[in-house]
Amino acid sequence: MRAGRWSEKGRCYLVTTTTAGRRRFFDRPEAAQIVLDCLAWLEEHERIRRLSAVVMPDHLHAVIELGTASLPSVMHSLKGFTAKGVNAVEARSGPVWQRQYHETALRDGSAVREAIRYCLLNPVRWGLTTAPGEFPFCFCAYPIDSL
Repeated sequence: MRAGRWSEKGRCYLVTTTTAGRRRFFDRPEAAQIVLDCLAWLEEHERIRRLSAVVMPDHLHAVIELGTASLPSVMHSLKGFTAKGVNAVEARSGPVWQRQYHETALRDGSAVREAIRYCLLNPVRWGLTTAPGEFPFCFCAYPIDSL
């Protein structure tokens, strides 16, 4: 986390992390699915609650609510597990993610909704799809038309 920041259980966060060298690892569906599956695993083990996520070709945006784990622990697990899986898919070794990530603590329900919209509109802004929620490598815990 950035200096002066802390993670708080039960708090919602928008997290963004980028691939090493902005390499487009997640153009491959198998690689993108590894990230979504890892987020689901983290939720199954009550470390987070997934609210929204989008795996873009070279980065990830996710809106999560912290459960039993700290944000640094969640990000360490996410990056470590997915790097192993992506490297296996790519038949390579080496870093997949940049070391840093960006987090924004979301203060209220309207900030959470805005962050979820931001995630879902990212593939539209990139020209990868024409409508939010149609991109295959996104997740939203809520009906998109309710946002």
